[in-house]
Amino acid sequence: MSVSEVVGGFSGSGQLELNGVVITPNDHERDVVRRWREADATFSVVEQPLGQPVDSAILAAQRFLTVVLADIWSLNEAAQRAGIDKNVVKAAIQASRETLALAHDLGNYVKHGPLTWDGLTDGRPTLGPPQAKTGSVGTSTTFSQSAFLEGDEFSAVDVARQALGEWESLLRGWALLS
Repeated sequence: MSVSEVVGGFSGSGQLELNGVVITPNDHERDVVRRWREADATFSVVEQPLGQPVDSAILAAQRFLTVVLADIWSLNEAAQRAGIDKNVVKAAIQASRETLALAHDLGNYVKHGPLTWDGLTDGRPTLGPPQAKTGSVGTSTTFSQSAFLEGDEFSAVDVARQALGEWESLLRGWALLS
């Protein structure tokens, strides 16, 4: 399934199923596990080959990545609402500066714009322009976007992927995800 196919993926019943996660207009209660599952399912779309036209597919993939980053940002408070101490959550995020903290701060960035204070990375990360990335001959064109933190460049797609994996481990360790 390409990004272009998913953008129009709502059924006549007003629900969307994305990798086993069903989303309907009535679903507004999103606990920490649901938020993580939706972010994980949405992220799978970001990694799909880009469809045609490529420009539209790049923008769609960028939109999906911003949704994932915003959901990663929200996992901090959602874990606290699930009973995990605020200091425990913050320490876990800050212990992973180039993954969890960077993804958290990028989520804050996509929600509110450029940070005017240092985030959990102790910096103010930004995102570069979205791009199409073509691998070797015969491979698909995929989405790419850079993240920047204090002069260092990261793949925002890789950061999101790794952060989702680390959040999964944290949620399992806190017995919130089985």
